[in-house]
Amino acid sequence: MMLVPFVLSSASVPRGALLPSDDAVQAKSALELCPVARFRAALAQVDAVLPQAVHHAGGAEAIVKTYESQYGSALCLGFNSSTWRPSSRPGRPGLVINAGEGTTGTTCLDELFDGLGLRSAHFADDLRRESLWNCTTASQRPDCTVAFDNYDVVSDSPVSDELPYILASHPHGLLAHAILTVRDPREWAEKRKQDHPTNLQAVPCSCRVGSAASLPGEEMMNVVPPCASPPYPSSSADGQHTTLIYDAWAACLVQQAGHSLTLLNLFEMSHVDLAIKLATELRGRGAFPADLSEADVTAALANKLGSTCSMLS
Repeated sequence: MMLVPFVLSSASVPRGALLPSDDAVQAKSALELCPVARFRAALAQVDAVLPQAVHHAGGAEAIVKTYESQYGSALCLGFNSSTWRPSSRPGRPGLVINAGEGTTGTTCLDELFDGLGLRSAHFADDLRRESLWNCTTASQRPDCTVAFDNYDVVSDSPVSDELPYILASHPHGLLAHAILTVRDPREWAEKRKQDHPTNLQAVPCSCRVGSAASLPGEEMMNVVPPCASPPYPSSSADGQHTTLIYDAWAACLVQQAGHSLTLLNLFEMSHVDLAIKLATELRGRGAFPADLSEADVTAALANKLGSTCSMLS
């Protein structure tokens, strides 16, 4: 099922919301993009690769309740054909995205794909140069698709912030595959605070306003309604909920849009299993050049894993 935007009258937006100047804004709420039943199913998928994480966070129903109450009514704005024009990738493999947050092994996979000769972007300046606010609200009508189509694989910021729009602008074979790297929420929060203490968490339907002079990943990130407000990482119960909510919501969106998804917990997989899984699931989906066989992919991945992913922490 593809994401189909509906038109939200600006009169129905909460008072005080900062919106583009259009008479009507194309938007969907987090719950419309991922209804509760589908969110619950996606959470079960995440739970399967994160042993005991949902249990330690208070159980699935508590997480679902937090999703509904805290993020369900948040609006994803910016579904606009001039801002996120339909992708065109003539003669190139479909785009591969990793929708996982940073500190889940995104750098490891980026280096693996780069080693296979793919053009891989990880926290790339040219993807972040166009303000997250512009691309998530369509406030200045930028072309937010074109930078992504310069690459074969994209990961880390701003993929998690712009996920609904990337999916909507890359239907069918234009998006070869989606990966979602995940990590135990408590371990992730502690490591994230240690390595990136000023970074906010990804949440459903976030948009960020900051200084136009700085890159989106470096600016002061103020958020206004109707977007969701991302918190700083925390290993508390609330923080665990936020991490699992984003993971489940991202998994839900990918599958709602009709794309294949690979959930990866790199911290619980052997190098051999990871190489085989990636080679098997990506090779047959047009993610690699036709002359690169599955055996070539597996061998290259296995060779690189020992050096690039052995230091995961």
